Amino acid sequence: MRASSQPTELSQGDWTEGLRAEAMAWLTTHTLQTMDAAEPRLRALAEVQGGGFANFVQEQLPLVLEERDLAAQIGGAVASPTLIWVTDEPGMIAAALMLDPDAPQLLAVPESVFETWIDAHPDWHCRHHVEYIAVFSRLDDEDLASLSDAQRASGAEWLMHKVGIIWGEDAGHEARHLWRWQEGTLMLEEQNFRGAIVY
Repeated sequence: MRASSQPTELSQGDWTEGLRAEAMAWLTTHTLQTMDAAEPRLRALAEVQGGGFANFVQEQLPLVLEERDLAAQIGGAVASPTLIWVTDEPGMIAAALMLDPDAPQLLAVPESVFETWIDAHPDWHCRHHVEYIAVFSRLDDEDLASLSDAQRASGAEWLMHKVGIIWGEDAGHEARHLWRWQEGTLMLEEQNFRGAIVY
């Protein structure tokens, strides 16, 4: 997991706004399509990302914040963490529709931008933030080898959807879901592909 063993040197506000500035800088060099203008595959991926984030906020985030409250009472974690949606281009398209860009403790950030920021400004034990991670990617060689013969012969495009939550030191989980894009339709093929990870 990405929570560092070294304390952060930034306040929560400075840490959040610094990350926001990096995300805004990324947006100046990457033109995001709108949901309506996106081609069908990209729109379908963005819809999955948006639905997943909404589900997380409604069903899982309250439980995460309850656990964070306990951590805050023990010491270290702030009681009101910044929620970071770590995502990809489809997720950023969904976030543009769903999130208030001026919300002080909520922002969507491309995975590459977040990785660079957290390496340079580690947040000790996720003291200031909670991460919701949702990223689509192509299958690696090991994942491709795990497909059945029928799946490989189907002619479909296979995508892995990594979804995870990190809210503290040794506190979080991650799953990978197998999706299929074929004949203009995005379909969930298998949940928890090759098992889930619990931190």
